[in-house]
Amino acid sequence: AVTYPDNITGWETYVLGMDKKRRVGKAFTFVKSFKPLMAQLSTPQFLIEGDHAQLIGKAVNYTADTYTATTSFNLQDKLANENNITIASAASIITPLLVTAGTDTLKARFQLQTSTNFKDGEERKIPVFKRGTEETIGQFWILKQDTAIHFKAETNASSIEITALNNTLDILLDEIEHLKKYPYYCMEQTASKLRGLTMEKNIRETLKQPFKNEKELNQLLSKLQKAQHFDGSWSWWETGTPNIDISNYIINALLPLRENGLVETNVRNGLLYLQHALPYLKKNELLAALTTMAAANHAMDYQPYLDKINFDSLGIHQQWQYVSIKQQQKMNYANELDSLLKRSIPGILGSIHWGEENYRWYSNANATTVAAYNVLRKDEKHSPLNNHIVQYFLEQRKEGYWCNTVESANILSSILPDVLEVNKNFNQPATLQVSGDTSFVIGSFPFKKTIGRNNQSLQVSKTGGGFTYFSMYQKIWNNAPATVSDNFEVSTYFEKNGQQLPYIKSGERMKMVVKVDVKKEAEYVMLEVPIPAGCKYATKKQDNWNMHKEFMKNKMLLFAEQLSKGVHLFEIELEPRYNGTYTVNPAKATLMYFPIFYGRNEMKQVEIKEQ
Repeated sequence: AVTYPDNITGWETYVLGMDKKRRVGKAFTFVKSFKPLMAQLSTPQFLIEGDHAQLIGKAVNYTADTYTATTSFNLQDKLANENNITIASAASIITPLLVTAGTDTLKARFQLQTSTNFKDGEERKIPVFKRGTEETIGQFWILKQDTAIHFKAETNASSIEITALNNTLDILLDEIEHLKKYPYYCMEQTASKLRGLTMEKNIRETLKQPFKNEKELNQLLSKLQKAQHFDGSWSWWETGTPNIDISNYIINALLPLRENGLVETNVRNGLLYLQHALPYLKKNELLAALTTMAAANHAMDYQPYLDKINFDSLGIHQQWQYVSIKQQQKMNYANELDSLLKRSIPGILGSIHWGEENYRWYSNANATTVAAYNVLRKDEKHSPLNNHIVQYFLEQRKEGYWCNTVESANILSSILPDVLEVNKNFNQPATLQVSGDTSFVIGSFPFKKTIGRNNQSLQVSKTGGGFTYFSMYQKIWNNAPATVSDNFEVSTYFEKNGQQLPYIKSGERMKMVVKVDVKKEAEYVMLEVPIPAGCKYATKKQDNWNMHKEFMKNKMLLFAEQLSKGVHLFEIELEPRYNGTYTVNPAKATLMYFPIFYGRNEMKQVEIKEQ
């Protein structure tokens, strides 16, 4: 005798028998478990504020008898609709209910109760997202001498987040924490998170503090190891084509973990991939590969490759790579280094850096200055210049953090050894006096505090101590975002059989088409496309080697390694399920590593009707 749990499912039963002569017999049966009468509720997976959506309640009779019953809808625990029904044998009755989404999660319940007092029901909690998009406003300051600053808050924004750090190590740990929380997991970002955790472990050991993220570190490492291709390379996402820049980056991320035998195998296979690729690489790719191989102490003759390269024909980032290879291989690089030092770019307050701003994370000004720092810290004559480079890096945290995961990981891994070595120099006490609509004193660091947005005008005075890093930020919700089209022009529409649709028919599959006009050639682009709440994905295809898609509840994310100048079309296959009128938040194309360069379309509404 078997008592099934009170749920709706199917049960597979297996019976096995064996006698003394080891003869085996087996039998199998399938049993459906169900209730005689059921109340089922179907709802969208999410809603946007103000959406008008149709919920569907369904009463089903699986018995041979006819029942009289009462069905009801409850919204936010209040009765919204009630009906008396007679439901025949093997029949069902559908009851629709039109709802309007407010600002909070919508709790909906559909239930039935027969005249014999049998009850059944289902409840759903539907998340409600805001109309529009969130933006961050605020400022980050590096307070050196005794000084004063002023901050004026936005009255229509969120509370004010205040952060103060008086220790460069705290800055690094804060940046690592930001790195760990980054929401995506392409191979570069996985490697960057791994680098961040590796550095945090180093910091904690130096400060004799416990490291609590060993499990996450091992999970990230395992993800990278499983994603390595047979030829030793990696791609941007696990299933992509080999990418020389990503492979270089991941090998460098694994170098500090080489004492692990499996990691050493990954590194060696990656280095062999680079070595086999050398004859086929472009000049910039060749120098990047040689730099990685030299940093890994990969044994080979580098001279023939360097002899083929004219130093003066290289861009400044490549020139620093060229010098780095020579330095690692103990070749004479004095003339080239002197030439590069003359091309440093000084800042008003004493910082220095090298390079040119561009949209390539592996060769822009920050990447070039990291390369310079790594060369100079090994050159006793010029290593004092690195204090000015660290100042430049800190000044780049204008928005509270560095621009992207690569920059965070590269800068952190470069300056961390020196910061740990001279950490005592960064612990001078400072005092911050906050006054205005509220007042308090900051005397211990790190400091974090949230204050209400009613504190509109604040003055901050800093006295004593060394560098103090101070930020004040608010989140502001733009519920009517304007079209932005300087870098990408984005538009969306719905179509079926090549024809644009004025509205959507429920139950009839169609496509949401995203048109992106790329103004200049772009690398590593993220396309964020919100879908109507009344639809579900009809398919979730990964159908392009150069792109990766992530299908989230309320939006699809598409990551493209490269988009050439011109118009590109992307399609999402959708299945409309629930009648109503729905808001579609703006679709957005962003340079993933330089998010200030983006484009978006306007906010739209779409109607889903019966066929």
